[in-house]
Amino acid sequence: TRGLSLSPGNEQMLYWSSDAADQEGSRNWMGMKQPAAEAMIEAMLTATDRDDFVAAVKALDRVLTSGRYVIPVWFSTYSRLAHDATLKFPEKLPMYGDWLGFQPDVWWYED
Repeated sequence: TRGLSLSPGNEQMLYWSSDAADQEGSRNWMGMKQPAAEAMIEAMLTATDRDDFVAAVKALDRVLTSGRYVIPVWFSTYSRLAHDATLKFPEKLPMYGDWLGFQPDVWWYED
């Protein structure tokens, strides 16, 4: 394994394993239980050459990205997005319309 390096290593089990999800105080805060992630971590830890290691790390990244996991640390009842004061936006946003990717789509500029 690759311990104490800048490369991902055995600590990934602390972040993403099912065992960690069930362990109080672990770093798997969102409680993710994904066998595919564990398989990629195992492949990463047992890789015998750099190409296999990099492939496993990239595969783990794809698993984590596709799962859209979040860390439930805090939330806000409104979104924060910096914008120019001359931009106008609806007084009331549509249901499910309060997310950063949507907001700029419904704004407009007035002289």
